[in-house]
Amino acid sequence: MNLGIHNLSCGYNKKAALKNLSLEIGSGEILCLLGPNGVGKTTFLKTILGFLEPIAGEVTIQGKNINSWSKKKLARQVGYIPQAHVSPFPFTVMDVVLMGRAAHIGNFSTPSAIDYREAEEALEKLGILHLKKRIYTELSGGERQMVFIARAISQRPRILLMDEPTSSLDFGNQVRVLSQINALAATGLSIIMTTHAPDHGFLCSARVVLICRKNQLRIGNAEEIVTEDNLMGAYGVQVKINESSLDNGTRIRSCIPLLEH
Repeated sequence: MNLGIHNLSCGYNKKAALKNLSLEIGSGEILCLLGPNGVGKTTFLKTILGFLEPIAGEVTIQGKNINSWSKKKLARQVGYIPQAHVSPFPFTVMDVVLMGRAAHIGNFSTPSAIDYREAEEALEKLGILHLKKRIYTELSGGERQMVFIARAISQRPRILLMDEPTSSLDFGNQVRVLSQINALAATGLSIIMTTHAPDHGFLCSARVVLICRKNQLRIGNAEEIVTEDNLMGAYGVQVKINESSLDNGTRIRSCIPLLEH
């Protein structure tokens, strides 16, 4: 077990947005957080990252409470990919990815040959090594998101947190990012991702936490949790869960919204 969430309540100014959540996330597992705006998905990620102190309960990594850990120690265990982001400074792609090595570099040191090698390996793993000399601010949205993923994995974390990793991306780049999420989980990374797309639970073969209003939590695999009734209860809209099969027998599920006329 990489990450443990134990009776966790989190929020701002001692007012809990999310209450009494308990679960364990193992190596290579993907956890998909679903729910409408304002129910605490991003707040939950910020609590794991140490940006917010838990109101109650605790977060553990390898069985150890992270509450007293330094930011550098936590960064060696947890990588973070925020929502779509554009830097105001014209860093090169290599510079951006090297920032992920900060947790492994002394306060007054410069990146070593090892750090450069780790950064290049991360870019190569994602198939974007050819971008390393490009200016980050001149990249497309999909390329920038891939660079952010490379920055996070260059940290060599055990756990990767992703806040709406496909937001603002076109269809092709969404597919590419989701494919990389599955590939990274296959290497043993534990991944937690927030999303507004219920289909992502199916596409990533994920365990799902569906957070509804009034702190109603539903936890289980995607087939159990991403249902027509549950989505109606969480979002207040009607959907149809469509199921089909490929020629090789693989089942595919998708959510189709039923628009009002």
